Amino acid sequence: MKEKIKTFIYNTLIFYSIIIIVLITINLFNTTKEIELYSNDENNQKYLYLKNEISKLEESSCKTLLNEMITTYETTNYNGIIKLSDIYEYYWNGKSFLDFYNQIKENCNISEDTMKKINMPEEAMESIIFTELIVQKYMFQYEINIKDINMRKILESDTINFNYNSSKSSELQMIEKVLNYIGEKNE
Repeated sequence: MKEKIKTFIYNTLIFYSIIIIVLITINLFNTTKEIELYSNDENNQKYLYLKNEISKLEESSCKTLLNEMITTYETTNYNGIIKLSDIYEYYWNGKSFLDFYNQIKENCNISEDTMKKINMPEEAMESIIFTELIVQKYMFQYEINIKDINMRKILESDTINFNYNSSKSSELQMIEKVLNYIGEKNE
């Protein structure tokens, strides 16, 4: 009797080990490593316009900051297939527009009240929504689970590109609002 119990436990452990190995293998092959992102024409045109306007400014700490913001925008302006690892790398080690919020106040001499009046806190938060959604959706793909891929494709709408363009638009609006404030201040 003891031998039968040992054999049963042994066979059960082997069975579950094989199932876990199979699930891990399936999970590895089903992970998303790349996504397709395209910047819309409106953002591209606004970017070119703002880059031109910044180049017309006199040298100052504010212009330097605006150039840094434009460079950050350029770095994360994707058109085509992009590796998730590149997005994660920039997310963890790069600058986000949320980082620029306090620098705008300091370098461009904009008070906290003025920042609130021109909705800068909201723009700063909206600028990071895309990255947060990407991390939330794809970061934990290594977890073992069984997905209903067919139903997911039918029911889950793909809003990644919409969220991407919305975040990029917020980044451009932050730059535009600073430019407008500087323009009004100098008039």
